[in-house]
Amino acid sequence: MPNVLIVRSELPIHSVADLIGHIRANPAKANFSSASAGTSSHLGASCSGRSWGWR
Repeated sequence: MPNVLIVRSELPIHSVADLIGHIRANPAKANFSSASAGTSSHLGASCSGRSWGWR
């Protein structure tokens, strides 16, 4: 199942590296959405976020 990564066009994010830097600088402002708990989008975002320093 493919996953999609979307960011607001107003943010200065043009790559995954930019996204990681933004999350590390602003962890309280980061959030994500998924279809349901336990889905690939939920687990992928949770695991990625933890490795990026976002809890």
